[in-house]
Amino acid sequence: MHWTDADFTCLVTAWVTTFVQINSRTKDITFYQKVDIAFNRDPKGPTRRSCGSTKSQWYALNAQCVAYKGIIAQERFKNRSRKTEEDWENDAHKIYKCLNGGNNDFKHREAYKILAREPRWANLRDDGWNHAVNIPRNVARRTSDNSSLGNSVGSNNLSKDP
Repeated sequence: MHWTDADFTCLVTAWVTTFVQINSRTKDITFYQKVDIAFNRDPKGPTRRSCGSTKSQWYALNAQCVAYKGIIAQERFKNRSRKTEEDWENDAHKIYKCLNGGNNDFKHREAYKILAREPRWANLRDDGWNHAVNIPRNVARRTSDNSSLGNSVGSNNLSKDP
């Protein structure tokens, strides 16, 4: 079944809500079952989904958001003082599209903005651990549309499941 922008926004909201509520390590299945419950209980959620579906879509969505976050960080690092946050995001959007052969836009800006506001997601480091709270993060697996070797959009910097 096709996932809409509203589905992805609902998924991110469910993931953030569940992630914020945990205060220690949790087993993979328990965490994603909680995400699935939160997703399916959301009145804004347009479609009910299975736990396997929400989990697999989270992996793909998170991989894309992590790549986009990295591109924005590179743009900020260039320290163009006259640029605004919106300018950096627009530049990152163009770079993301170029890195994906010019065919794939970054389609999850709203979902990314929700994740970026969550400090524990935003502060993830390349070893896959959130050092602020020492909670292992989930795997960002390559998806078929961005899996070329050496492509920063397809690379994963998250190596462990919660």
